[in-house]
Amino acid sequence: MKTRDVIIVGGGIIGGAIAFELAQQKLRVTLLDRQHPGMEASWAAAGMLAPVPENNESPSMLAFKKESFTLYPSFVEAVEEASGEKVSFRPTRTIHAFYGEGPAAPPAR
Repeated sequence: MKTRDVIIVGGGIIGGAIAFELAQQKLRVTLLDRQHPGMEASWAAAGMLAPVPENNESPSMLAFKKESFTLYPSFVEAVEEASGEKVSFRPTRTIHAFYGEGPAAPPAR
């Protein structure tokens, strides 16, 4: 009988990242997803990491999100090293273009 230390339900970027980190700690991990992993919210986000929200619904999480964002490049390096594959991570910023007269309006909520 096969045994596992952890079963993770949800094979998106978060579930995959948790599975990777636990496997790095030598835990036996099973990752389950209802379809092909990474094809739900992670796919819809198109690989974007947005630590600063477009609105102020969760300002208490902002420091946590920014810290997580600064740790991400080292996480990518660890994944690349473990897999032997490059993931094409590009740490670029977002540009918001405004084509109009007068001051730009804040994003719609």
